[in-house]
Amino acid sequence: MNIFQLKVLAMVFMVLDHIHLFFPNTPKFFDYLGVLAIPLFIFALVEGIKHTSNLKRYFLRLHVFSIIMQGSATLLQLKAEKSDLPLSNSIRVFVVLLILIVLLEKYKTDNWLKNKGLWLFIGYQVVATVIGMIIMVVFDISEPMLYFINTILATTMTMDGGYFFIIIGLIFYYGYRDYKKIALFLTVFITANMLFFNTSILGIIGNKLSVIHLELGDFFYGLFELVTGWDILFCQTGLLENTMWMSIFVLAVIYFYDGKVYKSNRFQKYLFYIFYPAHLWLLYFLAYQL
Repeated sequence: MNIFQLKVLAMVFMVLDHIHLFFPNTPKFFDYLGVLAIPLFIFALVEGIKHTSNLKRYFLRLHVFSIIMQGSATLLQLKAEKSDLPLSNSIRVFVVLLILIVLLEKYKTDNWLKNKGLWLFIGYQVVATVIGMIIMVVFDISEPMLYFINTILATTMTMDGGYFFIIIGLIFYYGYRDYKKIALFLTVFITANMLFFNTSILGIIGNKLSVIHLELGDFFYGLFELVTGWDILFCQTGLLENTMWMSIFVLAVIYFYDGKVYKSNRFQKYLFYIFYPAHLWLLYFLAYQL
């Protein structure tokens, strides 16, 4: 399987993942397959980073289309007036991950904690998150507009999956072409993540704060989701509902990747950028206009 075929497969999984947002009664296994979409796209992103001839142009293309695609998703959200429609386009994950990798490589050291790039990234994310929250409070903007602003700022705030996908991206990047290393670290990370979020630790903290003051508990839940992209209460709904752990099965797909450098043509290069907003609008039309 070459990289273009892998991207097409990821697009199929993405459509399955989004169908249930417009058609709630679709089979649950659509979600199970859909969770593989973003990890596969991240894998393809790492391949792109390794082989691109112009990293700056690659970043600009990602970021510009990220803003365009989020603008399209925002218009869709406002038009449909449905709070459960996909607000955060997945491509912002790729933009943020690319920024982090570039910074880490530019200031590469043997000790991660001494890597200036890491701290520049964290510092920027803190500042950008604060700016986003100030804009949200002062101007009382709608949730769709907040997603749009966060996309422009390339912040992890309200980003789909939060740091979960960022860490998966780092595992793919630093385990590049070493399948055993990727499999080991991905298994350890997803298992640890599952044990942490699917237990009651965070729920206990939220409940304790709610006992002190109800709004304090709500603030904790809301702030945690805003910054990390994770809904604490949803994470504790069980393994068949919170399906993020199923990202581990991406290993079964990338095992069949041929590892060869693939020279894509212009159509193949821009296919995903066009397909993403197009399939959302098509699903909206089928769900609400027919």
